[in-house]
Amino acid sequence: MYTTSQARSFDPAERLAPTMRAMVLNAALLPLELERRNIPQPGPGELRLRVLACAVCRTDLHVVDGELPLPVLPKALSTP
Repeated sequence: MYTTSQARSFDPAERLAPTMRAMVLNAALLPLELERRNIPQPGPGELRLRVLACAVCRTDLHVVDGELPLPVLPKALSTP
């Protein structure tokens, strides 16, 4: 049995929508938060790739540490 916080959607489109994991920075000096997000559909001239491994660039770490002024937040670092 599922609790309210674990309730599953009964909308077939929502249950079948492909999702990805994203580490999201909502504000500087806060830890990254793991979120599940729908995978966006590629537009004209774009590709969707499956990422097997990734890393965080040093600039993103500067944003996490609050060392860069005026970052655009929230910032998502995503993996499928």
